[in-house]
Amino acid sequence: MQSADGDEASPEPAAGAEALCLAHIHDPFLHRRLRAAASPGVCTFGHASKAQRLVVPVRLLARTVLAALSDRRSDAAGEWEHDDADKAPANPAEVMGQACRTALDAEVLKSVRDHLDRQYWDGYRVPFVPRAGLLRYSWDSFCRTVVERELDLPGDDQPPGSDRDRLAALMGRIAGTIREAGLIGTIEQGERIWRGRMRPDRTSPGYRAGDIGAAPPDRAAENRMSRAGVPLFYGSADIATAVAEISARDERRPYAAVAAFEVTRPIRIIDLVDIPGLPSLFDHEQAARHDSLVFLQDFAKDLSRPVFYDGRKHRDYRPTQYLTDHFRQSTELNVEGIRFRSAHNGGVNYALFVDADQCLEPDAAEGEGTLRLIKGSESVHDLDRSHVTQAV
Repeated sequence: MQSADGDEASPEPAAGAEALCLAHIHDPFLHRRLRAAASPGVCTFGHASKAQRLVVPVRLLARTVLAALSDRRSDAAGEWEHDDADKAPANPAEVMGQACRTALDAEVLKSVRDHLDRQYWDGYRVPFVPRAGLLRYSWDSFCRTVVERELDLPGDDQPPGSDRDRLAALMGRIAGTIREAGLIGTIEQGERIWRGRMRPDRTSPGYRAGDIGAAPPDRAAENRMSRAGVPLFYGSADIATAVAEISARDERRPYAAVAAFEVTRPIRIIDLVDIPGLPSLFDHEQAARHDSLVFLQDFAKDLSRPVFYDGRKHRDYRPTQYLTDHFRQSTELNVEGIRFRSAHNGGVNYALFVDADQCLEPDAAEGEGTLRLIKGSESVHDLDRSHVTQAV
């Protein structure tokens, strides 16, 4: 075939036959994986020079990525079956586009998607079922399942294949990742946790532990991590975070009165403040760890979203309540709370599985308590920071 000026024209590459050099691949794991399969050739993306480089065909890149993103179980069909489960199977090109936005240069990614689209729409169905946790699907699907089915924490009776059985299996995987990733921490004896209430004036309230400790069951209101009637001690690692938390609940009263509780014994917790970095999305050997860490990251982000304090029950709270209930009851993890980031200032918050009778008065005798109110720690803060009254 000749071009208009009589020179021999280069034929259009066959679908997927375009080649790319490794400079267009930005995920270190994928780079190493494809380097082993690369051979000398000409990169057809973004290079004026026709010098030979180590290149791989687009079709090989597509196969490698889809293999990494696929669920290899013989019965793979997604984590849950919702009302839209009968929709068309996942389009590999769309999944590739979401997964590789930062891993590949845009021009290369377009070529890969075009290659997969040609196969998909030409009647060749690429055999691909995305793994259940892929691309944050696991947390989203978990939330939908718990909300739509109005599920409470599973009991002992969990028929195989039921929603409760699947949720129990998911919880087992998450618990394993929490242990393996070192997300079990300790609040040491002597550490302070701040808690308080909003007030109409700057008068020091003279708190007792019964005033600002964990609420008894008959007064425990629904919150993002606790159902109505389930006591939970919410507190902060510093005064500024405590003030930010309680002032978000009350925009009318201008003063925040806070006080500190001292931890009387070590408390074992799940620490979601610094979740480890993710392994490569394309490392199938690390797929379970990757997807579980993404699940925990999304859970932590959900905890850091502002809460709507309007006195109504919120279905959106059910997933975080469910997971918190599981952590509370898990004998495998054996924890007494969760540490997480504040939605309001990025500080550190605690949700402790502590009842009202575990919050001791400053003058209480040594006993079975977990938190002791610190005498003299009380202070009242004007939200415009113009005045602070320190209790005597």
